[in-house]
Parts: sequence; C-alpha cells; structure tokens
Amino acid sequence: MIPTTFQHWQEWRTRCAAQLCAPATQTALRDFGAHRFQHYARAVLGQHDVRKQIPAPEECWHLLESELTTGRLRSGRRYKEWLFARLEGSPDAPINVIQGGASLLMRTVVRNWALREGRQRRSRPLDAPIGAPGSSLTLLDLLPAPEREDNLEVTEFDQQAAAEAQRLFETLPERTRKVVLAKQLGLPLYGTPMLAQLGTSRSGASVLWRGVFQSLAHQITRHYPDEPRAWQLKLSLRAAKKLEPLIFRWGRLEKSASQLFFMAEHSKVAAADMAAGEERHGTT
Repeated sequence: MIPTTFQHWQEWRTRCAAQLCAPATQTALRDFGAHRFQHYARAVLGQHDVRKQIPAPEECWHLLESELTTGRLRSGRRYKEWLFARLEGSPDAPINVIQGGASLLMRTVVRNWALREGRQRRSRPLDAPIGAPGSSLTLLDLLPAPEREDNLEVTEFDQQAAAEAQRLFETLPERTRKVVLAKQLGLPLYGTPMLAQLGTSRSGASVLWRGVFQSLAHQITRHYPDEPRAWQLKLSLRAAKKLEPLIFRWGRLEKSASQLFFMAEHSKVAAADMAAGEERHGTT
C-alpha cells in the first residue's frame, strides 16, 4: 500500500478527479480508499476477511470520490469543500486532518453500500439481533458510523464552535473575562464591591458583557463570510456555550478572579440563610 501525502490530496483537489492525476497519486488514493473501505466493511459484515465481498479498489475510491464531490452537508457546503476547510485552525498535521475527514465520510459510504447491496452470502442483516437471547443489540449498533448523515456535520460544527471560542478567549482582556465569569457565577453586575472587583462602572460592565458576543459574531462573520446568516448565528450561539468552560477554568487558576468565587459562595450562603429564616417564620 502506498500511503497518501498531503500533496496527493492537493493534486486531487486541483484536478477534481483521481483519473486526471499522476499515476502515483492515483495509486495512493486508490489504496487509501480500498484500505478504509475494507476496514469498515469488516464491522458491517462481521467478518475479518471481506475482500471477496467488497468492490475492487478502484470502485472503493470511486464511491468515496463521488460522495466527496457530489454529497453536501445540510448547510449546502460540499463535502470536498468541508474536507479542506477542516485545515483552518487545526493544530494537527494537514495529512492527518484530510485523511481523518475522508475516513469519517468513508464510514457513511460503507454503511450506504451495505444497505444498498442487501444481504450477501455468509452475512447477516444489519438489524439482526446479536448476543444473548432477547438482546436488542444489532449489528447496526456496532457499526462505527453516525446513525444519520448529518451527524458528521454536527461533529464538525462543534469543532468549529470550539475553535472560535478559543480564538475569542485568547483575545479577551482580563477585565472582560471577569465580567463573563461574574455572569456565569450568577453575580449581578452592579454594587460597589462587584464594580470594584471588575474595575469598571455599571454601564461599563454592561458594555463589556454585550461586547463579548458582538465580537464573537463579527469574528465568525469574518471567518465564514460565504455561509448563510442563519448558519453564522447558530455557530455564534454554539461558540458562546463553548466559551463558558474556558472562562471558568481560567477563573479557577487566576488569583485576581478568586474574589468572585468567594462572593458567589457568600451569596449562596446568604440566600440559604434567608430561605431558612423564611421557613422558620412560616412555621411559627
């Protein structure tokens, strides 16, 4: 087997089809497709040796290539565009990013192939129960593929949201991080002690709070200018959720933010004492 290189995938991206690439590139891509197809076919058919049942290496690659070039995510983006867009902001080696994305898609390709081909000799239907009598576990449950094709997009969407949250977090000044942390801890952004901790006025704290999400929306618009506005908004909301644990972990390690945790704990104790007092008053 000839391993693929990032240059092979770049050539395929430029020429649009493996058949138009150099012979070495064709062989590497074909071997990649055949190897990944065989790997996932074992899980589908429940057999170690599936070579006689799966398509020829050229056909395995053709099935993957067809899905990459014609298939689309729910957002409308082609899988081929998605495959290379995964490189943006990823700390991993480009070849690992590309092959990882292609492997994810191959799982769906094999699953669809198995469903389309139907039962084969010495194979069992995907919905056949396995295990102990009465077990509801099926072969389909063991197939390492998403139950719905759009799950691939959901996973990628979460990764994009996490990356955008990390980018924004790294640019936020300490004061702004404290404002976000205070909101997370349920502390009101007013009162002399709180504003002294934040180092700003009441109106200033409000501006900083709103500015975080405005900055996040602008950042996503810059990074994904061709995506629909609804998609950008959805990513902004998801990224805002991913920002919360980043801020919280920072606050736990930042000495200057420790007082906010103390204030939050004090607020909880005071609220509990008040509730207990009201309960005693109500029972007397």
